[in-house]
Amino acid sequence: MIKFAIYTTLLFFLLAGGGCYEPKTACLDLLATNYDVSSDEACDDCCVYPSFTIGLSHQWEDGNFILKDTFVNNVGDSFVVISQKFFLGNIEIGNAEGAVVPFISKNTYKWPDGNTRELIRDFKLVSGTLTEISINTFREGGGISYLKFAAGPNPLFNGVDTLSLSTDSDLTTTAGMRTKANNYLCYKATIIAGAGLKDTLDIGFEGQWDFQKSFNPALPITWGKVLKTQLKIKYDQWFKDVDFDGINPLVISNAMKVNTSLAFEQ
Repeated sequence: MIKFAIYTTLLFFLLAGGGCYEPKTACLDLLATNYDVSSDEACDDCCVYPSFTIGLSHQWEDGNFILKDTFVNNVGDSFVVISQKFFLGNIEIGNAEGAVVPFISKNTYKWPDGNTRELIRDFKLVSGTLTEISINTFREGGGISYLKFAAGPNPLFNGVDTLSLSTDSDLTTTAGMRTKANNYLCYKATIIAGAGLKDTLDIGFEGQWDFQKSFNPALPITWGKVLKTQLKIKYDQWFKDVDFDGINPLVISNAMKVNTSLAFEQ
């Protein structure tokens, strides 16, 4: 009788415990960074996918380019960059077979005439000498054979309705890169130059310059991991032959515009 009571009690607790068990719901996609092997069920829209991270190396010859430091270019003119912003745009990566790896993140953009268009968030506004940016996310394993990018934003975004943008968008008027013609600048800076470094100059220019960096062998994509690569920006080339003595912001802007292809070539 006692044994029967013990068995009955044990059976009760086992059944009670089983009745309270709730299956765990989490991400079951191996490509996601939050993949959970202990999950019982797949969640709805909870998976987080790898970002594409680009490291930025701001260089002056064999050293670092640092804001508010004084530099002397190849024609002997001294200058100090107090602040700067520039766009990296048209980011694209290709898999080991050379096909474009699709990004996930997209936004719907609106224009004043009411037209809308869904575009990939393949751009980033770089402020100062930021050392790392994350562009989009992707869902594909294998390897990366190339990286395409541009100095300057895609002209497709020119004229977008800024009132329809989220406050954290790089395209808002508060980001400071919009021109009076409703286009976007590639580069904008405040520079001190001239005799005794007494003149403050606001410069900027529009445009887009396309580049490609190839990987041979292909850069491996590890499932669930952030993909990283490095880009060099050569400021000694960007400010090459720039004449600061004339203190003409337009002339300085045009000279830097000509040098942009040299500064971002990998």
